[in-house]
Amino acid sequence: FHIDPNATHAWNAPIRGRKRWIFYPPGVNPPGVHPSPNGDDVAMPVSIGEWFLTYWDEHVRRRRKGEKDPDRKPLECTVRPG
Repeated sequence: FHIDPNATHAWNAPIRGRKRWIFYPPGVNPPGVHPSPNGDDVAMPVSIGEWFLTYWDEHVRRRRKGEKDPDRKPLECTVRPG
């Protein structure tokens, strides 16, 4: 998981394959992800693979629940080359 505390606005462009992105709104922490009080650091006690196995169902629940509160709804997209 990534936080951009310095507002560097880096970009990412796959040359080959795909990249799945999950975006949570500011102030809404993904399940199992714990930012520091100032937001500069992120602690994630599991690997990304373990996150999917452990927290994916919670993420899907939040995405569906977001229909009632769109300001807290996580978004997803898949980026492909080109």
